[in-house]
Amino acid sequence: MHPRTADNPTIRAADSRTIRAGVDDAGLIERTRSGDDTAFEELVRRNYDLVWRVVWRLVRHSGHAENLVQQVFLDARGALSDVQDVDDLTTCLRRIAVERALRFVKPRCPRPPATAGVSAVARADRGGEASEAMLFESCLQAMVDSLRSPLCLKLEGLGYDEIATTLGLSVDTVRTRLFLARDTVRKWVKRKKARHGD
Repeated sequence: MHPRTADNPTIRAADSRTIRAGVDDAGLIERTRSGDDTAFEELVRRNYDLVWRVVWRLVRHSGHAENLVQQVFLDARGALSDVQDVDDLTTCLRRIAVERALRFVKPRCPRPPATAGVSAVARADRGGEASEAMLFESCLQAMVDSLRSPLCLKLEGLGYDEIATTLGLSVDTVRTRLFLARDTVRKWVKRKKARHGD
């Protein structure tokens, strides 16, 4: 890219329109490797929602999620040399998103199941009812990371193989953890609803 291009909003806007119109993700990866900032910006635009959802499900805070998503893309740009194709890029982004989110969450907010997630249930108590959605959210906040991570990725629509690749686990381990996560949710919701007399 010409050095003046980055400083010229008109040229950058034209480049962006050209990229959006006709360059696939594989082409964007190659152009980003060559130092094309506009191509990288388009990769970010196309994959932002995916990364946001993964990070937000783990940190549950919009401000922190925003900062972490930016860090994920910075990390990903440095990792593009190892990306072979578009599927690799998606896996890479999810893996970095999970790693970044968990590194942020662990030192700040260990969540023992007995005490975490109480605020949502307390709000429900004051309102006289606890919706299943609120109970699920409170359970997810309380869940240990080893169960919450695969469950969040499953909620994103990933299959067992994809979750295993993203988290660096065996498929059997993923299946076991998802079973335990779902069982945890079922018991949590049942126990909390019983308190409300549902």
